[in-house]
Amino acid sequence: MSVSAIRRLILIGLLLVISLAMSVITPAFLTLDNIMTLLQEASLTGIIAIGFTLVLITAGIDMSIGAVVAITSMVCINFISYTQLPAYIYIPIALAGGCLIGWVNGFFITYFELPEFIVTLATRGILAGLALIAAVKDEQGFVKNVFIQDEVFLSFGETVGPV
Repeated sequence: MSVSAIRRLILIGLLLVISLAMSVITPAFLTLDNIMTLLQEASLTGIIAIGFTLVLITAGIDMSIGAVVAITSMVCINFISYTQLPAYIYIPIALAGGCLIGWVNGFFITYFELPEFIVTLATRGILAGLALIAAVKDEQGFVKNVFIQDEVFLSFGETVGPV
């Protein structure tokens, strides 16, 4: 048995031991509601990982992923806070903005033949700053929590099917 196979078995064993310990300590740990909550919380990371995998397969690197998520989130939050538009309008706008950012990165990398590390690192700095500027703040200047109040979105129970 190879070393990597042994490491995988050890990791699986540790995962099972931790899951067993958590279910003994907290009986609600292995309930369907908790498992669904864990999967929903991990879905953002999984979606981003799928896109990032495509970049890594082509031997590239993208340092701006977190900042792209931040700025597209701030676009949605500003629509929620300052307009009465429904979610099915501003979510595609935010996604189109993320695609535009990816296009700009790709343009600078291919047209000017710049290293993708440098381009995406610069993009990350710019977008992270813009996300902080665009954040919805309260009277004291602190970033405040904003929740979706769209009746159509909420009528689905905040989900669309299993998503």
